[in-house]
Amino acid sequence: MNEYYRKPKKSSPATKLAIVLLFVIALVLVIVILTMPKNKGGRSGPGNTVINTVDPDRTRVPATPVPTNKPDAPVIDVVTVEAGGEVPAAAAFLKDSAQGMVIYYLSDVSQINTAEPGDYPEELACGEGTYKVTIRVQDTTPPSAQVRDVIVEKGTPVKPEDFIISMSDATAITASFLDNVNTDEAGSRQVRILLLDAAGNKTILAPTLTVDVDNIPPVISVPLYRELFEGDTIAYRADLVVTDDRDPDPRVEIDSSGVNLKVPGTYTVTYTATDKSGNKAVATATVVVRSLEELNTPEGKYSEAAMHRKFSKLLPSIIDDSMSDIEKLFHIWIYVREHIEYVSHSDKDSWVREAIRGLNDGTGDCFTFYAAMRAFMEEAGFETVSVHREGGSTQHFWSLVKVNGKWYHIDSCPRSEKRYAYWYCFLRTDEELLKFGIKGTPGFDDYECNYYYLFDTSAYPASATERIAEAYVNWEKDTIEYRVF
Repeated sequence: MNEYYRKPKKSSPATKLAIVLLFVIALVLVIVILTMPKNKGGRSGPGNTVINTVDPDRTRVPATPVPTNKPDAPVIDVVTVEAGGEVPAAAAFLKDSAQGMVIYYLSDVSQINTAEPGDYPEELACGEGTYKVTIRVQDTTPPSAQVRDVIVEKGTPVKPEDFIISMSDATAITASFLDNVNTDEAGSRQVRILLLDAAGNKTILAPTLTVDVDNIPPVISVPLYRELFEGDTIAYRADLVVTDDRDPDPRVEIDSSGVNLKVPGTYTVTYTATDKSGNKAVATATVVVRSLEELNTPEGKYSEAAMHRKFSKLLPSIIDDSMSDIEKLFHIWIYVREHIEYVSHSDKDSWVREAIRGLNDGTGDCFTFYAAMRAFMEEAGFETVSVHREGGSTQHFWSLVKVNGKWYHIDSCPRSEKRYAYWYCFLRTDEELLKFGIKGTPGFDDYECNYYYLFDTSAYPASATERIAEAYVNWEKDTIEYRVF
């Protein structure tokens, strides 16, 4: 077998130069890549779009970090902020000698909770390098609070929160008494309350506690005299009002054990009110039970007992407990308008007598309408005040009624004037009544009966300033209806 050896060709100088150049270019690219700042957490360099990624597991590092940056680094290792403050800008880490350099965080620092003290490690890009730094959150500010003095009755327990109007701190606050607080002894004394935040900062408050002894009994207001006929019923709590200077709901006991509604006679009912301090008030009322035979006498026929008997029996057919106060008043108002026909005279010697006669006969003037309305409203438990017109050639009567703690005018008497016959006096205010019918008032210029509701405002409780309801004509149905404002 013939063997031979082929001598390799020598490389040309041009080929050797090309290889060297390629090697140098590759080396430069590697160096550039290795020295470029790292892009962490989706953060790009200045001028580029920033996409922040939030790490939900990121928590503070409680241990004090060990500086990792070299002495010649352009940044300091730690920046401290007060709890509850803003996260420091990246430039806060620049040393004085590096001011003006471009610097930015490589992660989303908005997720740092500065309300929680601790050390939060971060990484910065500055110049051509990256640096590990620490944001240190410290709480050195004590809590602040607004307090009030407290007055309690003897034996009433108190809590620190009873004295505190508001508290403020970057971290959670606990409040506790520094001393034992005893409310079994009357008198005034300072109490010390310690406010402690999560970082251990303390504030001591010193409001005043006054332990008072309540010696004032409740006040009982109840009708002192009632009369009815044998066999009638009576609501002992009707028109009963009990108030106390401190107890909003005193306990009330009613002793009617000595009353026999089936046997004519004079009886006593005892009311006892007790507040939470044990103070008691006692009031008595007289109940007169009349015999049915008296109904046939002139005196008995038109007595308060007869009025109670008549109106208490009619009332359940007009209203019920499911109705609001406004609804009850409207139905009573309508009932009186529909069951009494206006005539120009009445017996004005007794409103009780006229209320009974008006419903019995079905006729009467404004006094009759007023009397019947008053009887129904008071039987239903409403508080009323009688009002009458001042001056003029004729008299006029109506009522104020209390609804939701405020007074309103109510008058069921119809008027004959054509233009304003549908201006209904149902829960009206003082201002509305005084303007009604006065010449010069817009809408009432040609009204013939001037000052229809003129009255002395100083003689009566002031009404509410805003209306709560009105009665009006529904022309489509040809009915009178009401609406609540």
